[in-house]
Amino acid sequence: MMSIRSACFFGRFRKALMRRHTNWQ
Repeated sequence: MMSIRSACFFGRFRKALMRRHTNWQ
C-alpha cells in the first residue's frame, strides 16, 4: 500500500508529465 505522501508525490509527477506531454504536442 502506498503512503499518502508517496501518492501525492506520484500524482504531482504524473500531472507534470501530462502537462509536458500536452505542451510538446
